[in-house]
Amino acid sequence: EVALKSNWYWMRKVSLVNHLMSEAGSSDETHAPYFVVDIALALGSLVFAQSELFGEQRALCIIKQGLALARAGYGMRVFSEGSVWGEDFVLSKSSLRESVVCLAMTYVETFKLTFASFMQICHKHSSSLVLRRLLRQYVVRLSARRAILLEARRQRRAVLSC
Repeated sequence: EVALKSNWYWMRKVSLVNHLMSEAGSSDETHAPYFVVDIALALGSLVFAQSELFGEQRALCIIKQGLALARAGYGMRVFSEGSVWGEDFVLSKSSLRESVVCLAMTYVETFKLTFASFMQICHKHSSSLVLRRLLRQYVVRLSARRAILLEARRQRRAVLSC
């Protein structure tokens, strides 16, 4: 519970965690389900010096401190304190995941949750039908959104090339 309490400010910025909490009927860290507590425990802490490149496939990242510049999707984005990316690490189809490589503009401190760590947590709680239903619901919604965006971009390119 200490890990969740100390990381709650950052954890609540993750849409997956918010989905799990809202569906479980919890709105604050004092009533968090055990799998959310395990996610908080699994968060690793990383630091990067100015001008250092970082980013990893299939990893959820949260900036705790600093500024980073990233080329994501079809443009550039600036990530600052509280920014979250990689929430699509749960998607199995790589074309639906955004690949984000960041350049640290200042000293950057991040939290990271790898897909392997997340799968260990899911395996630990595999008997929970509620968790399985919520995760499946989240993945289906995210997959549908990403597939629609991917198809829209494809069709726009086809129209522009004519």
